[in-house]
Amino acid sequence: MYPNEYEKVVKRQREERQRQREMERQKETEEREKRRKDRHEASGFSRRPDPESDEEEDYERERRKRTMGGAAIAPPTSLMEKDRESIVPAYDEEPRPRPPMPKAAIPPPIYDEPERPRSPTGPSNSFLANMGGTVAHKIMQKYGFREGQGLGKHEQGLSTALSVEKTSKRGGKIIVGDVADKVESAKKADPNPLTEILKCPTKVVLLRNMVGAGEVDEDLEAETKEECEKYGKVGKCVIFEIPGAPDDEAVRIFLEFERVESAIKAVVDLNGRYFGGRIVKACFYNLDKFRTLDLGE
Repeated sequence: MYPNEYEKVVKRQREERQRQREMERQKETEEREKRRKDRHEASGFSRRPDPESDEEEDYERERRKRTMGGAAIAPPTSLMEKDRESIVPAYDEEPRPRPPMPKAAIPPPIYDEPERPRSPTGPSNSFLANMGGTVAHKIMQKYGFREGQGLGKHEQGLSTALSVEKTSKRGGKIIVGDVADKVESAKKADPNPLTEILKCPTKVVLLRNMVGAGEVDEDLEAETKEECEKYGKVGKCVIFEIPGAPDDEAVRIFLEFERVESAIKAVVDLNGRYFGGRIVKACFYNLDKFRTLDLGE
């Protein structure tokens, strides 16, 4: 493939420019040499260092770089790897376990804390029952409560925690701790006759002492029936009041279940339950008397 006219012209111009540069460099070099000789002849041994000498040295150093400069060709990768292997020492593939560093035994910091009055460590079971469990106990201790003393600066506050008892599906009643103590003592004094009650089961359950005289409202029947549906299907709920009877016998609530098993579950669960500050008494009632509305016995 032969070069065309354009390539020849470009090559000729390139050579011409290169020749001119060489001539200019040579001319500059000769002028510097001439100036240097003139300075040597004029100054002699007493001459001072000329600041232009540094520029000449820089120029000479740059000229050597240009003459020695060329295309840098990288060596083959195989030779580079061999050189690297000869320089870098080979290490074991498996890391060697390091010896454990001795740990300095630094004692934990000691902080000076002011002495605080400690609460009694082991309250009695009756106290925990009055307090409504450990949560109420801790809350009252947080405010400086001690067993046997009331809250407040002059101990005029509560000495026992309040408790809430569910009286219906949508309501409840707050009970003071002293009333709860009386109920608990009444439970202990009156043994549970559940074994005697379960000897003659029927479909009808009688609930006594659930509410007192004058406490019957229009929602009590529906709420009681709805609450007892969890034991089984309730066919009928009847509330009967006996005028002049004691408070715990004045109101009787009758529940007729469709199955005897449901009635047994209700008696076992409701008898002795704490409801609205009262202890519920649950037992079975004769089915024939209930259907003839003989409810006074």
